[in-house]
Amino acid sequence: MAADHPRDHLGQPKEVAVAEPNAPDCLALLYPPDASLRTDFAEIGWTALPMGEHLEALLLGRSDLWVLDLEAIPGDPLLLVRALSHLREPAPLLLVATDEYISRHAAELTSALEDWPVMAEFLVRPYVLARLQLRLRQTQLHHPRAHGGEAPLVEVGGLRLDPGRRQVHFAGQMVALSPTEFRILQALTEAQGRVVPKATLQHLASESATSSGGGMIEVHVSRLRRKLAEAGMASTALRTARNAGYALDCQLLQHGRVED
Repeated sequence: MAADHPRDHLGQPKEVAVAEPNAPDCLALLYPPDASLRTDFAEIGWTALPMGEHLEALLLGRSDLWVLDLEAIPGDPLLLVRALSHLREPAPLLLVATDEYISRHAAELTSALEDWPVMAEFLVRPYVLARLQLRLRQTQLHHPRAHGGEAPLVEVGGLRLDPGRRQVHFAGQMVALSPTEFRILQALTEAQGRVVPKATLQHLASESATSSGGGMIEVHVSRLRRKLAEAGMASTALRTARNAGYALDCQLLQHGRVED
C-alpha cells in the first residue's frame, strides 16, 4: 500500500512538513504487514512490526497500537476486530481502508467497534504522511502509555478505572465498555458522587473518536448501567437525577430528585 504524498500545482511531489515529531520507541503491530506502511511509521518515529510474528507483544499488552488493513485481511476482517477486543490487554486500534470500503461496511464497523475497550481510529487510504502522523498523535493524546506516561488509576469502592488502557474492572472482573461509555463512567467517578449534568455527558458522547459516539445520552447510560450490573454492580448505583443528570452514589447527590 503506497502512501499518496501531496503534489504542488505543477504535479510535482512536495515535502510533507512534520512540525512535531511523534514520541520515539512506540511500537505498532501491523496485520497484514505492509512494507510501505512500515516505512511511513519509521519516518514518523514509530517501530512497526508484523503482528503475526510478535504474538508475545500482542498478548501481553506490550504494543502501543494495533494496525489492521481491512481490505487486505483474508475473510471477514471484523471477526479479527472482535477477537482482538477480548484480549486481556487491548491496545488502541487504527483501521486502514478506503472511503468506499468504510461507507459500504459502516453498519458492520459500528457494531464491531461498539464494545471496543480502548481508542479506535480510521486512516483513510490514500493518505498523506501528515495524516498518518495526526492519527498517531491522537493515539498518544488519548492513550498515555503510548508515550511513556501513565494516567493515575481511579478507584471507587469495587470499581477500578485505568484511563491509560481504557479498562474498567468491578470486583476484579473486567467490564468491556465502548469509548463513549468509558468517558461517561470516568466523568461520573471523577465527580465523586455529585450529579454530572446531562449536557456535559452528551458532549462527551458526541466527542467520541469512533463511529459509536454521539446519539442520545440516555441510550449510552442505559447500556453502561446494564454492563455494570452484569458485572455485579447494583443497577441502582448509577442513578438518574430528574432534570439534572446522573451520578454514581445516590447518598452523595446534591441536586435533583433520584429515580430508581
